[in-house]
Amino acid sequence: KSAIAHLWFVCIHPFDDGNGRIGRAIADMALSQTENSKMCFFSISHQINKDKKQYYDILKKTQNGDCEITEWIIWYLDCQLRSVEQSDETLSKVLNKAIFWQNHAETVLSKRQLEVLNLYLDGYPGKLTAKNWAKRVKVSPDTAARDIKDLVEKGILIPQQGRVRDVFYGIRCSESILVIPMPEDL
Repeated sequence: KSAIAHLWFVCIHPFDDGNGRIGRAIADMALSQTENSKMCFFSISHQINKDKKQYYDILKKTQNGDCEITEWIIWYLDCQLRSVEQSDETLSKVLNKAIFWQNHAETVLSKRQLEVLNLYLDGYPGKLTAKNWAKRVKVSPDTAARDIKDLVEKGILIPQQGRVRDVFYGIRCSESILVIPMPEDL
């Protein structure tokens, strides 16, 4: 229903400007109505914006064809799946952060430690190292090392095995350890 409503609206193209935005809003509205919920945890609109080139290609192909929309529906459902997966990833980060702060509510942390932990828990790219810590909060490498050592002693950071130089750390969220990926690992 959502895929067809969106397609029909953008094919009719009733306005000079804003048809895509309104079409994506219609698609999101149709999806939220099918869930019988006031809350929708994913957005097809956001995912379509991320996949704009593919979107325009399949839209053009569908509009210039013989009114066969099967390929459009397949693309749209795949787009919706990617949207749900992205939402799942986002909600997992939020949940991990909530669990982390719940588990460490009584732990005394400095302002620098709070800043860097929140940064990495929010998905900051790059590995958590003393060098990156020092650069991020503009302190000396020795101060960064002391901050990190304190967090290791408190059981918040876990040095990752197999590193002799440039040790990097994972954040203990609960029983699991969140390892921050390098940009090339993303």
